[in-house]
Amino acid sequence: MNERDDSLRKAAILIDSLDTQTAGQLLGQMTSEEAALVRSAMRQLGPIGASERDQIISEFMHTGFPSVTSPSDGVEMDHSLAEKIA
Repeated sequence: MNERDDSLRKAAILIDSLDTQTAGQLLGQMTSEEAALVRSAMRQLGPIGASERDQIISEFMHTGFPSVTSPSDGVEMDHSLAEKIA
């Protein structure tokens, strides 16, 4: 799996871990292209182990949202969304 696919999977797992309202807010802060990529990745996730989910949430809490496009592109996020996952 390449770095872009890994970041996309992490974003999909993170969004999948949120309640519907918070997930919608976070997706709403992405470009339409990014949100479409994440939604597509979410549909393809399959079962996710608790340890993987916990690791991704922990990583997000320490480093922020992974870019799903390129390292120079990112998503600025409302910090209150991060607090809702903690």
